[in-house]
This record gives sequence, C-alpha cells and structure tokens, in this order.
Amino acid sequence: MDPAHLDGLTGARVLAELVMHLFDLTVEHVRRRPVTREEQLESAAARLPPPLHAGNYESVADRCVMGHLFQQIVRRAEGYEWVNEASTGRARWGMVAHKVRSGFCG
Repeated sequence: MDPAHLDGLTGARVLAELVMHLFDLTVEHVRRRPVTREEQLESAAARLPPPLHAGNYESVADRCVMGHLFQQIVRRAEGYEWVNEASTGRARWGMVAHKVRSGFCG
C-alpha cells in the first residue's frame, strides 16, 4: 500500500467512517437542539469566514485532469515517465520521476 495515498478499501473506508461520524454528531446535536427559522435565515445570509491560513483562497483556474487526459496536457516531461503504478488490478496511471532533482523540492 502506498503510504501517501489512501487507496483501496482501507483508506477509503477510514475517510468514509470519519465523515459519517461527523454527520452522526451533527444529527445528534440538531435533534437535541433544533435550529430555529431565524437561525437558518441568519446563517444563510452570513459571509464565509476568511481562510485559516492567510491568502489560502480557491483558485478560479483549477481543474482536475486524470488518467490519459493528464498525459495529453503535459507540455514537458523530461525526467518523468508515464507509468501504471497499480499494485492491484485497477489501473493507476501517473507521471513518475525516478531521480530526485536538486533544487526542485525544498
């Protein structure tokens, strides 16, 4: 298993159970103290708080490109190879570097 990615049943299940636990806590809290109509209107009109980290706003240009669509938009792949890293039957394609480039990562 890749320690950097939550893959397969184990990682996905851990994340799903964490999210479901938060939902369960929220449902229990609302059952004990229902939200009033005034609170709903106030919450809907409220502005979002600023990010926890300064300047950490979403990008208007982000997009997620996966699989062979990613390979098609790569402009320069020197030092990288397009490989299937899957250890199971499910394909997991990506660009992989086999050497650390000095000055590339701080």
